[in-house]
Amino acid sequence: MTAAHPSDPTAPSYADLLAQNAQLQQQLDAQKQYYEQQAAQLKQQYQAELARINQALTDAIAKQQRLIHRLFGQKSEGLTPPTTPYCGGCQTCGSSSSIWLSGCVGNRLSTSAKYA
Repeated sequence: MTAAHPSDPTAPSYADLLAQNAQLQQQLDAQKQYYEQQAAQLKQQYQAELARINQALTDAIAKQQRLIHRLFGQKSEGLTPPTTPYCGGCQTCGSSSSIWLSGCVGNRLSTSAKYA
């Protein structure tokens, strides 16, 4: 690496280097501002799309609740599956299950026609 001598006419001066550095810093600041604006616009677009999807889901849920109410004559929050004295084929019953429900122990429906 050779050092520039003050008498070298091709070597940039300290003032020139400072000016180039300031110009590069301005370019960097402008690019940073541009990308921050782009990010803010994308964030607004994302939030608007998210709000639209959320509203569509809310509308679909309300529509389903109205349909269930019309079909069953009660609010969807009150719907529960009918209870039976046996398990009715639930997956949590049987000797191969890791979960034993108190109403299901010992009750098993056969899935084979030869045992029915």
